[in-house]
Amino acid sequence: MPRPDPYLKAYIEATTAFDRMVRVTPARMAAFVEAKIGDRESVHSSEINVDTIEELLVFRSLPGVSDVDIGDTRFRVVPDRGRTDNAWINLKSFRIERVEPSGPS
Repeated sequence: MPRPDPYLKAYIEATTAFDRMVRVTPARMAAFVEAKIGDRESVHSSEINVDTIEELLVFRSLPGVSDVDIGDTRFRVVPDRGRTDNAWINLKSFRIERVEPSGPS
């Protein structure tokens, strides 16, 4: 019986960790949006600081998402005119708005 290859195990662990780092999930988006909007009603993409690669991956996906993609009905991503340019990326501008909960019908 062949012995398990220790390099294969390390490779699988590394690729799994990398996949976890780069995957943008609804939970990750919601956490990012909540952290960046704070207690404001809205925030423009040009006002959002991107501090890590993980934040960059979420930030760059926001212009193309719908409310459902964020996984959080408290926020809405609204396309805006122009482009946002920061130290990491240049992308289509957008706003993140806090959505008021619907009252009773």
